[in-house]
Amino acid sequence: MRKLPLAVGVLALVPCSFGQLVDSDIRYYTYAGVSHTLIVLGSAEERTGKAFSFGVGKADPRLTIYHRIHGELIWEGYFNESTTNHPTVAHPDRINQQYGTMAMARYRWPEHHGMNFFGDGGLGFSLFRHSSKDLPLASNFMIGGGFGAEFHTGEKSSLLLGARYLHTSNAGRKRPNFGENLVEYYLGYSWKR
Repeated sequence: MRKLPLAVGVLALVPCSFGQLVDSDIRYYTYAGVSHTLIVLGSAEERTGKAFSFGVGKADPRLTIYHRIHGELIWEGYFNESTTNHPTVAHPDRINQQYGTMAMARYRWPEHHGMNFFGDGGLGFSLFRHSSKDLPLASNFMIGGGFGAEFHTGEKSSLLLGARYLHTSNAGRKRPNFGENLVEYYLGYSWKR
């Protein structure tokens, strides 16, 4: 029963992603990174982990700001496995796995000498293998933002180096709602067909 919200979320994204997959202007992303929770905003459980994600993006005119800064809409599937050494956490619950999906808006600075900077922000939904002290429900919402550098390796490919902050919580559906505040550092690869 707990996997039902994830299935509904994935099915809701399929038409959007499939529409992008048949377009030649799409960009694919894959990331691998390390993560660490911050003990801020009420969070109490320190966790470290590894994260992997895959994204599909396309320039979207609806994301243009100031009539000249164009944004890209990226649909991202996300996986994070984290571990805690907190003494009150029982051994089987020390490792937690997060599966999620996010819609991200990415804005790039102009390219200079084969590289450019970017910033992004987005919203998403995630499921955890089990609840924890900071996340009393296994199903949660995510909000995040980040920045990075993109190094162009060819006409249609680039390496990405970045960092992002993700806040995950149940949006007040169950109290206490401390939430998890995560910083992730990642290395990525981007390409077009």
